[in-house]
Amino acid sequence: AVVSTQSTGKHLKNVKAPKVLDISKDLSEWGFAPTHLGKYDVGICINMIHITPIECTYGLFRNMSKLLATGGLLFTYGPYAVDGVISPQSNIDFHNSLRQRDPRWGLRDVYHLKEMSEKEGMKLEMVIDMPSNNKTLVFRRLPPDSDTERSVREMSIKSVEAR
Repeated sequence: AVVSTQSTGKHLKNVKAPKVLDISKDLSEWGFAPTHLGKYDVGICINMIHITPIECTYGLFRNMSKLLATGGLLFTYGPYAVDGVISPQSNIDFHNSLRQRDPRWGLRDVYHLKEMSEKEGMKLEMVIDMPSNNKTLVFRRLPPDSDTERSVREMSIKSVEAR
């Protein structure tokens, strides 16, 4: 969703105009300067994971792992399955209605999100039960601890610099 400049306070000098991002694409396509890499302390993703194709979730972790500073946090919010189980019935019904609208959509399992995040150098730190059968998941950006992870980050930096 795009937020209008009117609702973000177009008369405020410290509020930038909204920018449309395709989370499934590499952040090098977003126009971010290399100086943005590893500079953010927090990322927030609300009600996106269940209502987009899985490629968007992969992109979320891939891109946030590049943008977040070591120790930075990614908060996600929405309905999730836990250990392959969707509950209560209202979430089962919601999941089925999402699948009917688009078979690529649906509630994702916390375990699979944990695995995805780990592949991108992040760790699921906390699962918080929220109202209306939703959860907040808190992921932390781990320090780079392997030559492979460092080389992936360096390639991303070079990709952004080449633009």
